[in-house]
Formats: sequence, C-alpha cells, structure tokens
Amino acid sequence: MPPGVWNITWVVDLQGASISLSLVQSMKGIFDELGEYYAERMARLILINYGWGISMIWSFLKPLLYANTVEKWQFLATSGTAADKIATDISKYIDLDQLSPDVHGKSGFKFDWNNEQQREAQEVQWIEELKAAK
Repeated sequence: MPPGVWNITWVVDLQGASISLSLVQSMKGIFDELGEYYAERMARLILINYGWGISMIWSFLKPLLYANTVEKWQFLATSGTAADKIATDISKYIDLDQLSPDVHGKSGFKFDWNNEQQREAQEVQWIEELKAAK
C-alpha cells in the first residue's frame, strides 16, 4: 500500500456459532462485503474458535476465490485450543496490546454499544446543525 494508506486486520471469534443457513448467509455476506468494499484494504481476516462447520464451508468456498484472497484468510484455532496458543498465533499478525481480552489480547479497550450509539447521534445532530447554519 502507498504511504498513509492503512490496511485492516479483522479478528472474528466464532465461539458458540452453530452451522445454520443464517451463518452460511452471513459468511457469504462477509466475503462479498470485504471483497467489494475492502478488497485491497483488508490485510488479513483471522478466524478463531471456529467449528467443523466453518471448516466445511471454507473447503467449499476456497476454490472459488482468488489465491491472494485465500492467503488473507487465516484459520488459526479451533474450539478447545489453549488461549496461549491462540494468542501466539494471532501475535504473528497483530500486537496483542491492540486486541481485547475477548480475543486473547491485552488491550484495556471495551466497546460499549450504547456509548457508540450516543456518539453517532451527536454526530448526526452536529451535521444537521451545520447544514441548517448554511
């Protein structure tokens, strides 16, 4: 990437996800969205705590994808893998200080959906006020 252009690394924890039509549709949606909107921005997508169903879905989808896309998807751990092994695998790609403890990182950041909604509402109000002032 050119200087000043950032790549995105996603960590997706699928612990507790069961294979269903909605999961398959969601996974397809993820592939579509990342490929359509973030094709060159996505550095890597790391899936952890996935089950056999996800492995099966991947085995069907993988041959349909470009090789450079396949390389970006990392299946690092399956359910039952020790947390330190998952952390070691993820740390090959991301500094653990940047990850939440939920995905075996060391960051103190906690996402709060309510705070995020309030922040977005304030931004929308601010934009509306700017438009009205013009």
